[in-house]
Amino acid sequence: MPADNDPLCIDFVTSDQQAEALKLVLMSCPAEQRLDQVRQLLAASRRGQFSLEHLLGASRGGKLVGAAWITMQPGRTAAVWPPQLGPLEPAATADLLLAELNKIAAEHGVRLAQALLPAHDAQSADILARGGFSHTADLAFMVSSRTQFPTEQPVGVLEFVPYTLQDSVRMANLIEQTYVDTLDCPELNGVRTINDVLDGYAATGQFVPERWFFIRHDLGDVGCLLLTEHPGERQWKVVYVGIIPQARGHGWGAESILHAQWAAGIAGAERFVLDVDTRNHPAIRLYEQVGFTIWDQRAVLLRVFES
Repeated sequence: MPADNDPLCIDFVTSDQQAEALKLVLMSCPAEQRLDQVRQLLAASRRGQFSLEHLLGASRGGKLVGAAWITMQPGRTAAVWPPQLGPLEPAATADLLLAELNKIAAEHGVRLAQALLPAHDAQSADILARGGFSHTADLAFMVSSRTQFPTEQPVGVLEFVPYTLQDSVRMANLIEQTYVDTLDCPELNGVRTINDVLDGYAATGQFVPERWFFIRHDLGDVGCLLLTEHPGERQWKVVYVGIIPQARGHGWGAESILHAQWAAGIAGAERFVLDVDTRNHPAIRLYEQVGFTIWDQRAVLLRVFES
């Protein structure tokens, strides 16, 4: 076993170290799930679904004693898996790993880095806080199964008009309007440009323009509904749904979600998922009314980098 006084080396892991590094990174996951997740990640990487090029390892005497991971994402964002350490490794190693992740993010022009932590992972939260991250919100992850989907197209007062790539300015302006007085992570308003936000939305799941909708009433745009599919999982997701302030209070959010469930059902989806800020009590009640239940909760820790 390497001693604490052995020289510490922090570098990107080699291909033959990836499995061991991922086991460390996923240390907060239940042990019975960790090996399966590592296998899935390695297989997805080999298929080119994402890159492990920014998987960092900390080594002493040739032995891996810590690991951390950052993945760059469209919209000038990055997902961070905070440093995890082996037995007896000093906390300073985690700080050095996170400092290197922050450096990588800055070099790649990241504006917003995000880590999602289990509520009980206070140790990782402390590491991230020392590295400039702040606990911004808690997210509830909700799911509805196919048995909850409407079997016939819901009847209502709204019109759902599919988006086209020529509508990008119209959609951007509409989304910005829906952010006014939002209860979903209001701290993020203005952190990124609306074009960065749209790029991030489009990178979620499998982007198909026709699954993004303008929500219209009396010939005017009153909101938007952005849906995506994860084909291999037979799962659809609400990327974003929003109603402009002057159109709220009419039950149109629920009507929009029912339309989304119906569209997912006729496309053969088995599940529909979404996430919501736990402070947004009206939205959670709405989702529960149309058959969603909470299956997980995560703390959101964010760091904003200078433009």
